[in-house]
Amino acid sequence: MSKTSTAALLMAGVSMAALGYGCSSGSPNPTAAANVSDTKTTETKTTVTKTTETKNSAAASLDTRSTDPKRADTGTTSRRVAETVAKTIKWENEKWIPLNLVSEGIELKEVRFEVEGGVNFNPLRAGKGPQAFMPVKNTTDHKMKLAVAIALFDGRGTLVGASEITYGGSIDPGETGEFKLTFRDVKWWFFDVNTAQIALETYK
Repeated sequence: MSKTSTAALLMAGVSMAALGYGCSSGSPNPTAAANVSDTKTTETKTTVTKTTETKNSAAASLDTRSTDPKRADTGTTSRRVAETVAKTIKWENEKWIPLNLVSEGIELKEVRFEVEGGVNFNPLRAGKGPQAFMPVKNTTDHKMKLAVAIALFDGRGTLVGASEITYGGSIDPGETGEFKLTFRDVKWWFFDVNTAQIALETYK
């Protein structure tokens, strides 16, 4: 055999070995082919894993900011500008009813309901119609502002009247005043009232 033929055969053998053919019969080497496939698959999975870790890291960062107790407390405190307390009582007409509502040192001890001028629909007549009276006292050492709301319900729990009022200006330390609320519009079933809910709101 010539030197040229021998060199050609050697080159062909090197090429076949590089392609994964492990014997002179020309049969492919399945182990080598599988290794090539596994290597490509592993690299793909590694890439996906790194991407997932990056997303999870970003999500964890966002969660930390949104659930930080200090941030939550600061936001809640800055929004809390008033204190509100409420109580439901058994309604009675023309009688002082114990109330004992206290908010930030502001006291509403009792309430009295009565009717002046009937329950006819006439909201333009100021001071007439169903009314509520409540003495108020500031037991603190500083001025306070306050407001009151009253809702009236019949025996079935149906709302049959409502009113609200803000105390004129601020109430001084130790000062005693009075709320006077008039039910001007929704009032026709005033004498069917069974319970009353009263809310006191205070702020500086």
